[in-house]
Amino acid sequence: MSKLIKFSIVLLLVASVASAVPIENKESALDFILLHNNDLHAHFEEMSDSGSECSPERALEHKCYGGFGRAATLIKRYRADHQTRNGLPVLFLNGGDTYTGTPYFQMFKDKIASEFMNILKPDVALLAKYRPSVEALTKDIITYSKVELKNDCRDCDCNIGNLITDAFVYNRVQMYDRSDAAWTDASIAFINAGAIRSGATIGNLSKFTLSTILPFDDRLHIVHIPGREVKKTLEHTMKGFVLGDYTRGYLQMSGVRVVYNLQKEEGQRVHSVEVLCANCTAPTYEPLDEQKTYGVILSTFIFEGGDSFSMFKSYNAVDTKIKMADAVINYIRRFESIYPAIEGRIRFIGVNEVIDNVSTSASNVVTPFSVVMLIATTLLLFAIFFYSIIS
Repeated sequence: MSKLIKFSIVLLLVASVASAVPIENKESALDFILLHNNDLHAHFEEMSDSGSECSPERALEHKCYGGFGRAATLIKRYRADHQTRNGLPVLFLNGGDTYTGTPYFQMFKDKIASEFMNILKPDVALLAKYRPSVEALTKDIITYSKVELKNDCRDCDCNIGNLITDAFVYNRVQMYDRSDAAWTDASIAFINAGAIRSGATIGNLSKFTLSTILPFDDRLHIVHIPGREVKKTLEHTMKGFVLGDYTRGYLQMSGVRVVYNLQKEEGQRVHSVEVLCANCTAPTYEPLDEQKTYGVILSTFIFEGGDSFSMFKSYNAVDTKIKMADAVINYIRRFESIYPAIEGRIRFIGVNEVIDNVSTSASNVVTPFSVVMLIATTLLLFAIFFYSIIS
C-alpha cells in the first residue's frame, strides 16, 4: 500500500479515535472532526495491501483495504452523528489525485469518479454499463507470479521495477533487425518510480492488474545519448531522494548497475556505473564511457521532461508506439510463471562498505525533512479551515 494511501487511512482513524474522547466544552467553535483522504487514484473497489485487486479469499481474511464504499460509510456515520445526535461538526477534505490510476479511468475518464465524489460531498477538494468491460480485463490472465511484486521502488531497486524495465528492453530487441554484431541498439531502460502505481500479490496476473500497476498511456521512446548524459540522469535521480522528496524522479532501471555515495555533494553522488553492452555478441556489463553513445529507452513522461529530467529535450527520439503496460504484457505472456528478483542494480555506499539499501547517513538526511513537511501540510489544512470560519 502506498505511503499516501496509508497516510489517508491514518488520518481517518485518528478522526475516529478523536470522536470517542470526551470533550469538556462542546460549545467551542474550534471543536470539530476532521476527515481527510487523498490519492485514491480511481481505486473505487477495495484493494490488497500492494494496491492490486483484492481476491475473495483475502476479503474473507479481512486483508482488503480502502475503496469508496469504506470512505462513504465513515463519512456518512460522522455526518449523521452531527445531524441527529448533536455530535461535533465534520469537515471532510479531499486532497486530490482522485481520478487516474486504474483501468476505470482509462475506460470512462472522469465520469465514475465525479459521480462518487458527488456522493461523498467533500467540503474542500483539490483537483489534481461499467462492470462488463472491467470484468473482461480481470478474466484476461497473462501469467502467474510466483513471488510478490512489491511496489517499494523509491529507495532501492525493486523486483517490479526490474521486471518492467527488462520488458522495455525486450520489446526493443524484438523490433531490432540489423544484421551486425549488435543484439539491440538500446540496452538501457529507465522508468520513474512514480509511474508504478501498485504492486501485485502472488497468484494470477490479469490484464486488469497490469493496467493498475501501469495505468498511464505513456509510450516507449528511444534516445541515443552520450554516456555523460546517462550519468547526469543518474545524478538527477538522487536530488529529490536526498531531500526526502520520494515523489520526484527516482528511477528504476535495466541494463545499468549504479552505486551512489550520498556523502558527496550534488552532482558527485554517482560513485560508479556499469552498463550492459549493446554492440556485442555476448551481453556483459562494462564501465560507463562518458564519451560513448548509448541507446536508452524512456517513457513519454521522462522524455518530455517530467520530474525535471530536462537532459533529453535536445536529442531526437524514436517513438516505438508501444505503451508501457503493453510492453510488459508482451514480455510476460511468454512465461507460464514469473519470479522477478531484487538484483542490486541500485546500491549505496555506507561508512565502510557498499550496502543494498539506504545508508544510515541517508536516512538521517531524509527523515527530518519528511517529518517537517508532514507537520507543515497538516498545519496548512487547519489554517485554511479556521480562516474560512473567521471570514
